[in-house]
Formats: sequence, structure tokens, C-alpha cells
Amino acid sequence: MKAENKYLQLEMEILREQHNQAVPVAKPKALDAITELELEVSQLNIVKNHLEDEIKDHLNIIENQNKRKMQLLQSLQEQKEEMDELKYKYEQMNAAHSHLILEKEEEIKNLQKIIEELKAQLPGERGDAQTLNSDIFQETKVKILRKKKVQHLRDQELHLNRELERLRSHLLESEESYTQEILAAEEKEIQLRQKVTLLEEKLVASSKASHQASVQIESLQEQLSLVSQQRDENTLQLLLSQEQVRQYALSSSKLQRVLEHFQEEEKAMHSAELAKEKQSKAEWKNKAEKLEGEVSSLQQRLDEANAMLDSASRLREDLDLKEE
Repeated sequence: MKAENKYLQLEMEILREQHNQAVPVAKPKALDAITELELEVSQLNIVKNHLEDEIKDHLNIIENQNKRKMQLLQSLQEQKEEMDELKYKYEQMNAAHSHLILEKEEEIKNLQKIIEELKAQLPGERGDAQTLNSDIFQETKVKILRKKKVQHLRDQELHLNRELERLRSHLLESEESYTQEILAAEEKEIQLRQKVTLLEEKLVASSKASHQASVQIESLQEQLSLVSQQRDENTLQLLLSQEQVRQYALSSSKLQRVLEHFQEEEKAMHSAELAKEKQSKAEWKNKAEKLEGEVSSLQQRLDEANAMLDSASRLREDLDLKEE
């Protein structure tokens, strides 16, 4: 009986050492995996915030480019309107000058006709000739002045033509410059929008990765909680079993001492009583064997808990491989 009690105590000590070694090692592995995932989620959130700020900056640049393009289009429209107005004024002035020139030329022709008629009708008197010469001189002066005025009008027309041509050239140059600037702004806008699209895709991928990591953390935490709960339950059962073994061992030891005492004092005890005592010892032995079975069951449950912890560690290793 003493040998059996020592054997049970030895088995309990072995189980206790295995339990103390297995559980504390597995738990830090799961905690390390959760800590690494939480750190990864934090880094992903930082990247996500950076991408959001960069997208916002690019959208502001695009908005400013659109404003600049609208300003250029408005300026170009204003210059076109100014050009149209100058062109209209030139056409009006040109028509007026042409009409005036025609009138003056018609007057000159009429004057020349009158002079010719007067020359044909000249009398022989000297006084009339002087008067006629004076009239001709005055008409000639008027004619010269009118020709000068016509020439001045033609010079103004030429100047207006040159100014109009200069404005037309300037407008074409401005339009070409504005067109190139607008095309460059549109090209830059396209590039910025493509970059914004790429950043948004990265942001979505980062959000998905962050969500997946959060889900994995929750799953590991749940597994860790279940394993910890099962470990606590197994530990409690083990302590209860140890207490039962101790009580059984104590009772067995007391019974052994009582039996030895009876054997010393009553060597002539009846064989039936001896058989009863043997039966009692057999019952105690059966109880001890039953307790060994319970201890074996607890060991099996403990092995299952360790297997769950190993599974959580393998899950973390798979996550690390996927990240690489």
C-alpha cells in the first residue's frame, strides 16, 4: 500500500511539473502574436492617415488647377470680346472714311467741272479775269486742303489697319499661350487624378489589411481566452484530484497503521475478519486506480489545451508568411 501511495504521489508530481511547464510557455506565444498584430494595425492606421492627407492635398491641387483654367478661359473670352469690339469700331470707321472719301472726290469732280465751264465762258474784260483767277485760286486751295484731309483719313485708316493686325496677332499669341497652359493644366489634372486613384486603391487595401488583422486579433484573443479558461478549469480539477489523492493516501496510511496495529495485537484473528480487511484494502486499491484514471483524463484535457495553443501559434506563423 505504501508503495502504491508513493507511486501515486510521484505521478501527481510529474503531472504538476508538466502542467507548470506547458501552459506558461504557450500563453506568452499567443500574447506575443496579439501584440505584433496590434502593432501592425497601428502602423496600417498611420499609413492610412498619411494616404488620406496626400489624397486631400492632390484634390486641392486639382481644384486650384481648375480655377486657374477657368480664369484663363475667362481672360481669353474677354480679349476676344475686346477684339470683336475693336474690329466693329474699325469697320464702322472704315465705312465712314470710305463714304467721306467718295463724297470729297465727288465734290472735287464737281469743282473741276465748274472750273472748266467757267473757263469756257470767260469774257474779254480784265476785271472779270482777275475775279475768275481769284475764284480758281480759292477753289484750288480748297481742293488741296480736301486732298490733304483725304490723305489724312487714309493715313488713319492705314494706322487702324496696322493696329488691328497687331491686336489680331497679339490675340492669336495669347490664345495659343492660354491653350498650351490649359492643355498642360489638363494633363497635370489627369496625372493627379490617376495618382489619387492609385492612392485610394492603396487606402482601400490598407483598410482591408487593417480589418483582417483586427479580426485575427479578436480570433486569437477568443482562442486565448478559451484556452486560459480551460487551463484554469484543468488546474482546478488537478488541484482537487491532488487533494483527493492526498486524502486517500492519508486514509490509506492510517488504515495501514491500524491494520499493522491489529496484526500485532490480534494475530489470532479469524480468517473471515482477515478476508474483510483484505477486501477493504482491495477497495482502497480500486479507488486509487480509479483516481489514476481521472488523473489520466485530466492529462488528456491538458494536452488538448496545449494543442489549441499550438494551433494559435501556427496561425500566427501563417499570418507572418502571408505578410512576407
